[in-house]
Formats: sequence, C-alpha cells, structure tokens
Amino acid sequence: MGFSPDGKYIVTGGKKIEIWDTVTGNEVMGIDEAGGCVSFSPDAKRIISADGNDINIWDASSGKKLRTLSGHDDTIWSMSYSPDGTRIVSGGDDKTVRVWNPVTGAEIMTLRGHGDCPEYPSMSPVSSVAFSPDGQHIVSGSYDYTVKIWNAGTGTEVMTMRGHSYLVSDVAFSPDGKRFASASSDGTIRIWDVVTGSELLTLQGHGEVMNVAFSPDGKRIISGSKDETVRIWDAETGLEITMLRIGGMVGDLSFSPDGNTIATTSQISRGTGNTVTLWKSAAPAGPQRIRATASTLVDELFEEHSSYKVIDKLKADETLDESVRKVALQIAYTRLQEDARELLFISSQVLILPDRDIDEYRVAIEKIEKAKELTPNEPIAQALLGVAQYRVGAYEDALETLRRCGKTSMGYIDRAAAAFTAMSLHQLGQQEEAKASLEKLRDLCKDKPAQPFLSEAERLLAGE
Repeated sequence: MGFSPDGKYIVTGGKKIEIWDTVTGNEVMGIDEAGGCVSFSPDAKRIISADGNDINIWDASSGKKLRTLSGHDDTIWSMSYSPDGTRIVSGGDDKTVRVWNPVTGAEIMTLRGHGDCPEYPSMSPVSSVAFSPDGQHIVSGSYDYTVKIWNAGTGTEVMTMRGHSYLVSDVAFSPDGKRFASASSDGTIRIWDVVTGSELLTLQGHGEVMNVAFSPDGKRIISGSKDETVRIWDAETGLEITMLRIGGMVGDLSFSPDGNTIATTSQISRGTGNTVTLWKSAAPAGPQRIRATASTLVDELFEEHSSYKVIDKLKADETLDESVRKVALQIAYTRLQEDARELLFISSQVLILPDRDIDEYRVAIEKIEKAKELTPNEPIAQALLGVAQYRVGAYEDALETLRRCGKTSMGYIDRAAAAFTAMSLHQLGQQEEAKASLEKLRDLCKDKPAQPFLSEAERLLAGE
C-alpha cells in the first residue's frame, strides 16, 4: 500500500490491485491481477506490484502492464522505487536483495548476505527493503533476525545490526536519512544510527510488530502489530503519543505525503478482504511540551557541566517529573553519542593514512579516549584506539587493545582490526601468527572493493 506523491490516491494490493480516491473513498481503478505488495513510482506515472517471483510495472493512468522483471528464485516480499525513480529494489524468499532498472527491465545487481532463520530455516525471507532518501544506501530486514545496510552503488554490505531477538518484519529510513527503523516479531521497534549502526531507541508496547514508518517531517513513527493496534511514537524520545485500535491484524500502514493522514489496511475477519482506513494524524501538545522542557534542561546542564556528568545529574535530580527525566535522558544519551561519533570520525580520517605526522596520531588518541569516556561500550572506539596505538609505534598496546575488540556491526571496522592485528604481530616478530591474521583479513575482504588496510598489511608482511 502507498500514497501517490500528491496524496490524492492510495494504491492497495491483494487479490487485485486497486487505486482509491483519498477524498471520496471511491475506487478509481482496479487491475484484475494479484499484487502482494504495491507502490507508486515517485512521479506517480507507474505502479509496481509483486506477483510471486516477478515484479510487474503498470501504467497508473490506464492500468496497462508495461513490463515484468524476472530474476528472483522465490516469492517477493518487499520492493520499492529509489527516490529518483531510476531503480527498484526488491527482497524475497530466496534470501537475496535485487536492484533493477525499471526502464530496461535489467537486473543491475544481486546482494547476498542474509542467512537462514534460526528457528525456521525453511522460511528465511528478506522481508523488507528500502532506499535511503539520497538513494546511496539500501536497508534490508530479514527473518534471520538481522538488518543490513548496503551501498546502493556497489552492492557492498556496509554493516549488519543484530539487536533483534526474533524475525525482522519491516524497515524504514527517516526522511533525513540519518536514522532507520526496524520492526520485529520480538515486540520491539528499534531506531538505528545510519553512520555507526548504534541503536538509538527501542520502542516497546506492541505484541508482534509487523510494520513501521516515519512521518514526512521525521518527528513521529507509526507501527502496526498483530495485536490489532497502530501506535504513534515521538521519534526523538521514543514516547508513545497515542494508540489506534484497528479491529483486525494490521496488514500495512503509511503516512500521507503531508503527514496529516495515516492509512492502514487490516483484515477484520476471514474472507472479507482488506479494509482500508484513513486516520487523522496530528501530534498532541503534551509530548511536545515534555520534550521542550526536557530539551531546555539538557541544554542548560551541558553548558554548566562536562558532558559525561549530565547523565548522573539527570538521574540524581529528585525534583524532576519522571516523564521529563525519561525524555531528558534520551536526549542527553543521543547528544553524547553524536559527540562521540564526531570525535571518532575525525580520528578515523587521520588514522586511515600511514604517513601522517606522529603528533597527529597522538591527537587522534586523545579524541578516541574522549569518545570512550562519552560512550564507554562503543566497540568502534576500541578498534580505532588499537589502530592509533599501532600508528605511534606502541605495538604491544595495540595488540592487546585489538584483541579485546568484539565483532562489530560495521564490516570495515572488523577488517581494520584484523589488519592492524596482523601488522602488530609482524612488528613484534610473531610471523606465523601475523600470517594467520592476514589470512583472516583476506577472508573478511573477500568480494569487497579495494581495501587499503589489506594492501598495507600485505606490503608490510612481504617486506616491502
């Protein structure tokens, strides 16, 4: 289901594809062909629908089928256009994510990496896919309990998020592209940072969550569940704003382009088909006032105290209303994470190069240590510290630090850790262990584009 870009129409799938007028509620077109998932193109001239293993493209004004895209080996579960309309991404039962040219019908690339569902290996679909607002990345969710971010240009897997404990059913980017959400049968909606893969918020209250979407302004999140409710959340604080009782299991949901309407589909009873319902959507003032109070409080505390003390101050203040405290803590944690990510990003740009002045590497260490103070459990900081220690010649310290690194959600960080472990071992004269670590690094870099750390490690171990 999806709105047309101007909000005047909704397209729905099922036993047939239907287009509805959002003002009158009348059906304006019906296409007598099944469509498991459907959506408009960004210019509203086309409709795409999934029919088994195939994607069909239709003329939105005449209902004429224009093209069929074939390539999936099993049923398609999810698909969407890129923001500029030049590509389509799809995911399905064959555990692949595929990118298509909608004009020629050619398959541009196949992304492989999702695995089997731990509980039901025979049912392991890529259940949801979406392009980022700038078209540079793709997010995919799977019944293997994971969410992955891919580079939409090269098909490279950028990172994997493993926070869910059960089937991932839906994924969605925020309008600014800085966050994405995932919905799961574990009863949670999780909000993630696109750059680091860090989990920013966990929204709880539903039973099994089937759908999730951001409002066009990014301030609200909607979610639908098998518990027959749709919940609206404040996207910054994670507070539940309101709950809609649908009267049936939620099949799909969407915000209108202006954010003033929510559309839901649900099956009220067996054999009745899907019911489409439109709801007025306006954020109430209560949560906004709480957020404003909490935001002002956090601003004042950050001005008065060193940043890592703000959390303790908020927790210890017995005069605070609990709703304000909860929101203030969320804002403060987010700000700490943003500050830490900025420090780590600046440091990484220095550390990637092997020929910088040693004083620059020492400054990078200071920034990483500061980031570790702000977010003590950040594995990326641990890996970057090991890299920095290697760069200043502290090989034993680097080796010890890198060996404490756990596996991260960001593949390039894992590859950097393996590279600098190999190089530290080589510098310490442990040649056999260095070669073993280099082989691990080569395996991590398999099928990946050019890897500068791999090249550096290979040259060092070869005596170049």
